Amino acid sequence: MTPPAFLAIGHLCHDRVPEGIRPGGAALYAALTARSLLPEGEVAVVTSVGPDFAFRDHLEGEGVRLFVHPAQATTTFENRYDPVSGYRAQWLHERAAPLSKEIVSAFPEALESRIVHLAPIAREVDLEVIEAFPQGLIGLSPQG
Repeated sequence: MTPPAFLAIGHLCHDRVPEGIRPGGAALYAALTARSLLPEGEVAVVTSVGPDFAFRDHLEGEGVRLFVHPAQATTTFENRYDPVSGYRAQWLHERAAPLSKEIVSAFPEALESRIVHLAPIAREVDLEVIEAFPQGLIGLSPQG
């Protein structure tokens, strides 16, 4: 298979909200946005999730390729909103494995991506990951 044109690196997560669990993570939304612009197979995510990750089939069904480093659990946030002020309080319940240069390098196909988006949500992306992409255009959305 050809290398992805666009690669997001970061945790895909579960967001607990009063209605249940929603998919979350900057890498997820960056990949879905890129997929709306690029053909199937041209968008991928390097992530770490647990066997409990509930949205893998959905992402793959949308044409997003996943390079997964296994973890015991998927990063999980709980978001509660104050009904009067709208203020959000957030808790981190689970955190998947960190994403180091060595882990990302275990996916050689991903290393040939032309555009790389570092998309951490829980301090999971080691900045040395940048060294694995000497020819790539690197972007960063610092969220966590």
